[in-house]
Amino acid sequence: MSESEDPHQSTLIDRLASTTLRLRNLFYVNLVLAVAVMFLVFQDRTFVSEKIGPAVETLQPVLEVDRYLKANRARFTSYHAELRQAAAQIRDVSRAIAQAEAMSAKMAPDLQQQMEDLAKQTLSDDEIDFLDDFGSLHENSEGALRLLEGYFELDLKTADYYHLTGFAVYLLFADAWTQALEKSRDIVIKADSIHPSELITPEARGRDLRRLSLERYNDRVLEDSVLTNLLDDLPKARDFLRAVMVIEAFCGANNLGNCSIEDISNWQAARAAEASSKLSAPGIEVQVTRELLVPASPLILLVAFHLYIVQFRRRQELRRELAPLLPAARLDLLDESWVLNGLLLNLTGLAGLWRRLQSTVLALFVFAAQAAPLAAILVAGYYTFNQLLLGAFIEEELAWTLSDLKEAAATIGVDALPEPPVAQSLLLEYLWIAVAAFCTIVVIGSLYQLLRDQAFEILAAWKRRAEG
Repeated sequence: MSESEDPHQSTLIDRLASTTLRLRNLFYVNLVLAVAVMFLVFQDRTFVSEKIGPAVETLQPVLEVDRYLKANRARFTSYHAELRQAAAQIRDVSRAIAQAEAMSAKMAPDLQQQMEDLAKQTLSDDEIDFLDDFGSLHENSEGALRLLEGYFELDLKTADYYHLTGFAVYLLFADAWTQALEKSRDIVIKADSIHPSELITPEARGRDLRRLSLERYNDRVLEDSVLTNLLDDLPKARDFLRAVMVIEAFCGANNLGNCSIEDISNWQAARAAEASSKLSAPGIEVQVTRELLVPASPLILLVAFHLYIVQFRRRQELRRELAPLLPAARLDLLDESWVLNGLLLNLTGLAGLWRRLQSTVLALFVFAAQAAPLAAILVAGYYTFNQLLLGAFIEEELAWTLSDLKEAAATIGVDALPEPPVAQSLLLEYLWIAVAAFCTIVVIGSLYQLLRDQAFEILAAWKRRAEG
């Protein structure tokens, strides 16, 4: 080798040494990133352990109202009595309608037809359908009355969250259900005018059903300022519905069974350390936000893997430049900081079972570690899809359900239901899917080329050993 080539050779050697050092570091950076992402995903696969706290907080004002009512039972005795009386009257009216329909069925066909024609002149089709449904309501009324009685004694903090949800609906949608009761009474009165049979008593006809709303009863009768403040603190309907969705997802994911607010609090206390988003190592402690980091991980891992591939290609080119200038064994020694180089030196060194076992384990480790970013992208993609896209679908379905409920209520003249939430656009969710799919495809292609080149490098080392 000429002296003029020595500086060039030294430069190439220096560059190879620095490149393989960066390559080794990036190898472990990619591995650590992939493991960290999978750790965050599998630690909380539904991403709701961090959301459950705010969701429970949203329902706390509902619990405060319940606690105040139970702590001041004597003050609300008359209100509870009105609720019981109203529920019993609904049962009695339903039973009376069913009995009237049974009597009508026993009439002569001509008289039945006359009654049907008169009903169609007096009532709309929607009102007739409503009466048919209302007539069967009394069949399950005893259970409903027992449930109502239970609410006055039930501890909503220890009961399953369905009871708390029902109580919240009773408070938040009071204007709607009291208006529905008034419209229902009007329909029954119109039906009673066709063939007077006292379906509804004079007392029930003059009853102020709006007073069944706790807020209205308090405003008109009790004038309790503490209760007024508690009712003012109740969440908005949309916030309440979103909180219930989070609690439902949380309870299903963690198999809490009864799933009361107390059960959730106990779970939070027991799993606080496990479900933390804090990654720590000796001397290092990093606080991360799972619901932001995991969806962003496909792009993060793609960039990190790309940097790794760039250094690997640079190493290949430098080795290709140095191959004519140095023996293969010396080139491998200069390149020893690269993780795979231990395998290459093993293959070109002494034979033996231990060397073969070392080589196999090292090869599996290197290949698996390099595939870890792809595995992390797939895992993060799967669970983020469930969290983001399906969550959006659920909210969209909820908007449709509330819209259908509002439309059904409107058939009997109920217009006090709040406007259903507008279903959010899924553009960002679909964009995320496209980006995650692009990252997956690029990483798959890059990983295939990377492993193929490394396999050729291992085979070349094995071939050199056989020839030597």
